[in-house]
Amino acid sequence: MKNIWILIGFMFVFVPSFFAKGENISKDNDNLNTQIQEDTVTKNDVETSLTNIAKNIYFSAYFQGQYQHGQKDVNRMMVGSTNENYGKKSFNRFGLRRAFFSTMYETGIVQALLTVEVKDNKEMWFSDAFLNISDPWTKRFSLSLGSLNPNFGYELSISPSAYELIEGTSFLYSLLPDIYDIGAQLNYKAPEKYANLNVKLSLIGGNGVQRETDSRRDFVGTITASTSKKMPVRLSGGVSYYYGSVYQGSEDIYKMEGEKFVLNNNSDNIGKYAKREYFDVNAQLAFDTSFGLSQLRGEYVFGTQPAGSDFYDSPNSKDRPTTDTYIRDFNGGYVYYLQQIGAKIPLTFWGGYSWHDPNTKVSNDEIGKYNTNVTDIRYQTVSLGLIWLPYPGIRVQAFYEMPINEKSINLAEQGYNRNRKDNVFSLRVQYKY
Repeated sequence: MKNIWILIGFMFVFVPSFFAKGENISKDNDNLNTQIQEDTVTKNDVETSLTNIAKNIYFSAYFQGQYQHGQKDVNRMMVGSTNENYGKKSFNRFGLRRAFFSTMYETGIVQALLTVEVKDNKEMWFSDAFLNISDPWTKRFSLSLGSLNPNFGYELSISPSAYELIEGTSFLYSLLPDIYDIGAQLNYKAPEKYANLNVKLSLIGGNGVQRETDSRRDFVGTITASTSKKMPVRLSGGVSYYYGSVYQGSEDIYKMEGEKFVLNNNSDNIGKYAKREYFDVNAQLAFDTSFGLSQLRGEYVFGTQPAGSDFYDSPNSKDRPTTDTYIRDFNGGYVYYLQQIGAKIPLTFWGGYSWHDPNTKVSNDEIGKYNTNVTDIRYQTVSLGLIWLPYPGIRVQAFYEMPINEKSINLAEQGYNRNRKDNVFSLRVQYKY
């Protein structure tokens, strides 16, 4: 009976409109002949419609070919498989770092963006895939829905095709592994006279671009401001806040008390959520000199990261975790200097320093005791590089990164009683159109 009523409702709604739009029916006076006049679409109408659609469609793509060479203590780089002689010999790999294709359709106050991305010639996924609606009055408010960038901090808000550091600041990508997440974002952009103030508020699943695994949402709030681009010295900066949670899939929860991980074993822990909280502050300075454009950038991040005993990354799986939960307080950041070499030469030098302390409660020989391990090791990284733009759309990057790990006598077996040989050279050629 329910299906019959649904069918009747369907007929009442759609059948009259079908006849109203599809045909005009008229009868002659003797009711013997019926004439049907069909709506017609001319070739010119089709061409005009397609032309209007084409004007509103935009395409973009880029490809990144990459060569990397790692010292003997590097297990895996961003292209290729693991080191077949790990701990014994250096190795090298060549591969497709990323292939990216994006299309956007824009009409009036609506934008629709769809991006397909391939990593290391094997993983295909949707990164940006969202609908954006702007308010029709001021054009300063907009709402985005779908798979989007929550814009936490500075570096994670920049496209990999535009950012200079060849693989980015690694610890930031452990906090938000996919960069993108599924959710909604409200955006407000103020006029330039108000310091280009930009406010973005997001509610996301907190699981990257993977399917959601619970009914909870994470909050991301970001405020940025900048001086006019016409000024000789340009200053910009922002603050971000991330508040979310991670599912506890085990009855064993470890928290730091002093320099020890203390176990909380309780069956009630299963199904509860551990707090995931980050704070970010960043600033960028740019000015012109006789040598060319000079830039100085800094970013500092700290907070609480629930993860596992032997891994630090945030959730990025279609399944809920089943491992024990280890809760760590962390901090990290960077200072990068970029200098164009000659005002008319498309070559830029990069010099940088970054650090990441995944567990601020322990250091050096305290690590390796009381359930702490190599996951709690602090890293500092010095990076040197050159960025060359030889032709429109082509960018060549060459970088040498030198990580310096914290040392502990308790981790001698894993090789952390010394500074490991894990420097990496990377060469990338990118073509973007």
